[in-house]
Amino acid sequence: MVTRLTRDFFKSLRHAGRGFKYMTIREKNFRIELAAGIVVLGIAFYMEMQKWELVSLTFIIFIVLILEAINTLVERLINIFNPRVHPYAKMLKDVTASIVLLGSIGSIIIGLLIFWPYVF
Repeated sequence: MVTRLTRDFFKSLRHAGRGFKYMTIREKNFRIELAAGIVVLGIAFYMEMQKWELVSLTFIIFIVLILEAINTLVERLINIFNPRVHPYAKMLKDVTASIVLLGSIGSIIIGLLIFWPYVF
């Protein structure tokens, strides 16, 4: 017997899956970041890194993906509420894009620090 809680849970998973599908199909930067993350984790597993290194890499990859999703969310909300280009709307979009950029730069630095002993 399937409970209402179980049905609601799987319904929520379907909604989340649709959102993930949207991001992977429509957002080029999300696809690039997702692909880069998969490649990085593949190399890390191939190099047989320590568990804490794998956890750190996985964590930072997910942080960048989450930041990209939030950036997309903010951009879509701004487009709904203010479809014309307004200086504040442009500024908000630029700020959220810079947040993703900062997260990406941080992830590159962390990745270099983790991979450095294995490569050199």
